[in-house]
Amino acid sequence: MTNAFLQAMAMNSILACFMSLLINAILIYMIWFHSTADLKNYRTFFLIYTAIDVCFTAVILPTHMIFICHDRSIVLVASGFITYFGRRPSQFLATAQMFFNPFSIAIIPCTYIYRYLLICRNIRLRPRYILLLFVGAFFVTLPFLFSSRSFPSATSENVVLFEKMILSTLKLDNIEGYYYVGNSFVRKSTY
Repeated sequence: MTNAFLQAMAMNSILACFMSLLINAILIYMIWFHSTADLKNYRTFFLIYTAIDVCFTAVILPTHMIFICHDRSIVLVASGFITYFGRRPSQFLATAQMFFNPFSIAIIPCTYIYRYLLICRNIRLRPRYILLLFVGAFFVTLPFLFSSRSFPSATSENVVLFEKMILSTLKLDNIEGYYYVGNSFVRKSTY
């Protein structure tokens, strides 16, 4: 049985995700159908940004990922309603959320680059260049994603360690109903 804090955080996350989806739907409608001449320069940028936010929210809503890190071991625990569908969907969405976390952060520099070029240099970028900024942000996040998914050590000792980490962090009696993805990072030793 989960503690009350985790249940309150889950309810708060569900409410925030639904509000984010509603606000993004309104924003897409307003940009797509009611954009003014002043907004046309930002139209493509805002639509891409909103689409990424919708994808991020759609992954967070069913997953409720809990990120546990201890002594070079990382465990991503899916604790949302996706766990009713089994192990594979839970692990897939936990990994997808790990992908969207740094990508949503890398978009902020793209926003500043675009605004700098538009306002300070009076350079209006075509939509394909705006897409190029987002592709650049995608490639910036690839090393983070690769490092979080590389060097897996799927041994029985690690499985026991991962389950102990989950049980102690979430204050659970057993791990039933929680699915996780775990990795141990190998530390290179130099002699």
